Amino acid sequence: FARLADGRADFLSDRILSGPHPAIRGLDYEYRDGRYVITAGAPTWEGQDIPTCQGFIRTWGLLAFLVECQHDVARAGRYYETWNDDVHIVKAPYPVIPPDATVWGAFDWGFKHNTSFGVYTSIDGDDIKIGEHVQNKRSIRDHVAAMDDLMAQLGIPKSRLREIVAGTDAFDKTKDSSGKNIADQYGEYGYKMTPANTDRVIGWTRIREGLGNPAVGHRPTIYVFDTCPRTIASLKSLTHDPKLQEDVLKFDADDDGNGGDDPADETRYGMMAALRPSGADLVSF
Repeated sequence: FARLADGRADFLSDRILSGPHPAIRGLDYEYRDGRYVITAGAPTWEGQDIPTCQGFIRTWGLLAFLVECQHDVARAGRYYETWNDDVHIVKAPYPVIPPDATVWGAFDWGFKHNTSFGVYTSIDGDDIKIGEHVQNKRSIRDHVAAMDDLMAQLGIPKSRLREIVAGTDAFDKTKDSSGKNIADQYGEYGYKMTPANTDRVIGWTRIREGLGNPAVGHRPTIYVFDTCPRTIASLKSLTHDPKLQEDVLKFDADDDGNGGDDPADETRYGMMAALRPSGADLVSF
């Protein structure tokens, strides 16, 4: 059908082409409360109205709907096309983290969505994610216990972390009736947080540049330990945002915490923090 539509087909040469017709003309949509909602547009035919198309988006996801029903096939494809498991995943046995290596953390808060905490280091100019904790619907004390376990497994005391960069939600004063924000509460357990650089396009671009392109001789400078499977899966599943190709399409974990872009967002914070000079002044909130 694609060949018929774009003129490559040498068969059915007497065809009269009608279409392809999108399911909704003038489609517009917004991201609200964890899902994409159709806000404007006129259905092409009676049998596939707005509620039906909204159901498709809910069931299939926005990208599949745009490709299958809006015939916007250019939207398909991974965001990080140069990702290669054999290149970017550091497998055991792991390199020893030098005692003088800079180590830092990144944090993306959530409750229904996953809370994601990652640990990073730089070795010989390479930035490496060396550990992760990803879980949803847990108390702060539960997360802290898991974070403590992770640090113990890595053999790194939390006091060695240069900083922990966190997303804006962690500093929202409205999150707790006592007036303490999420960062305040984690700080009481020794995890002091500073605001991350949350610019999405710059952050995603930073990761793309760090992944390099070995196929054309561009050496990677970003790697992930194989003990971070949630991060690996999240980065590999990212796709372009149809409204802004330089950004990625947001997607949430299910009720059990499976999937979602939270580990990727936290990795974005962590890899942006790698660019901060080790002697930079840090501000805590």
